[in-house]
Amino acid sequence: MRGAKSRSPLFMWAVTVFAALAPPLLTLALFLVLYNNFTQGRLIFLALIALNSVALALPGKRLGLAGSFAPAKVACAYTVAFVFAALGVEMLFPWALPARYAQMRDLSKAITGVSDTDRELFPVVFTNADRQERSLSTKPGDRPRSVAWHEPGKDFEYFGYDPNERIRYVNIIRWNSQGYFDRDYTRDKSPHLFRIALIGDSYVESIQAPLNRTFHKLLETGLNEAVKQPASASPRFEVMALGNSGAGQVALLNALKTEAIKYSPDLVIFTLAHNDSCDDDPELNRERNLSLGEATPFLRNLVRHGYFALSFALFRYRELQRNRLGISPELLQWSASDIPRIEAAWQRTLAAVKDARDFCRTRGIGFRLVYLGSELELKYALDPEKTLAELRSMGGPHRQTDWDLTRSVNRVRDFCEKNDIPFTSLLDPLARAQKETGKFIFGDHFTFFGHEVVAKTLNSALPPDLDGGGSRGSSR
Repeated sequence: MRGAKSRSPLFMWAVTVFAALAPPLLTLALFLVLYNNFTQGRLIFLALIALNSVALALPGKRLGLAGSFAPAKVACAYTVAFVFAALGVEMLFPWALPARYAQMRDLSKAITGVSDTDRELFPVVFTNADRQERSLSTKPGDRPRSVAWHEPGKDFEYFGYDPNERIRYVNIIRWNSQGYFDRDYTRDKSPHLFRIALIGDSYVESIQAPLNRTFHKLLETGLNEAVKQPASASPRFEVMALGNSGAGQVALLNALKTEAIKYSPDLVIFTLAHNDSCDDDPELNRERNLSLGEATPFLRNLVRHGYFALSFALFRYRELQRNRLGISPELLQWSASDIPRIEAAWQRTLAAVKDARDFCRTRGIGFRLVYLGSELELKYALDPEKTLAELRSMGGPHRQTDWDLTRSVNRVRDFCEKNDIPFTSLLDPLARAQKETGKFIFGDHFTFFGHEVVAKTLNSALPPDLDGGGSRGSSR
């Protein structure tokens, strides 16, 4: 009876289905394992082909599995054909579409770093060996090639250009134990130490500058220099930076609650960037990334693995989507007319700011919001008519929109006044500094000079008796 039941049609059907599905599922599982651990995409394809070819070569009859092996072998054959086709497309892509292939190769360079030949164009190297050192490169091959992104203890190379100093440089980042570009801090804090947690997005991340020239470290230095104490004494102030690209206020609130609070900060400074409302809204963020043509993590991974044909297919699909967008949602925040979804996104962002303030207040921690501004807002502050003309020259809805480039900062300022949130806007100090000196504030994020101006502005914005003892007041 048992033998008869075990060989029932339903059982045989289940065995057949399992045998047919097993090869592609195992192939997919192996692909994901290899994909997440190796970057040689074509070798991964060859490994998958080899695995399924071995299964095809197994003698089913000799193993007594002829019945169930038949559908498995058919599935293996189809899997081999599919992977062969994908490999063939990747190999033929450079010959079939050379211009598109070159485009994907350029994208690959931007993602994975430049070649040793190109590195010679970046003679200045900031090694940050002691988180402060500056040195000159001698051999391109001596530099690390890691592209680790926010991996604790790993290195990352940023290739930049400063328009004021006119230097091309490499900034070698070493992420700290939390995965941020800063030194490490102990959770235990001495009684005399005043610790500031500066939480923000890529502007706080500051990979565009060596650590000792970032605005948070310049702020820390300025605060300590203002305190009259022996040079050998321990610092009175620490400014720890928790910066992560693409983080809106919702993500910053989470970082405050899960990470910054562990270090017992006395003051929390949230930075608010012009794009935070988009970062906090998944749909607006998707549209913004499309309008900017930014590479998604999935596209970056395809390029990093050398899957240029697949990368191009995804890139082209995103181009078609981008063409359907009339105007970037990042720009729509400066429309003089209310746009419901933009206003809803801003309400979510500002609500997160208030939650962060309330979280700090209930724990006796100081809180301040700093509005960073944007290059567009800075241009408007310096030359309103020219900036509006450039916006309208983009055509279509850009010409028809009634622009108010002060709306975002005013929106944030009004919210902070209504909710009793200490607030600082960097727009006026940044515009004044650029106008007076002729130096650029923005390059790729802040320039070195921009970091200096931001640090001085924040230093002036903080109360003289910041540490509760008035020790800074006599030197200000």
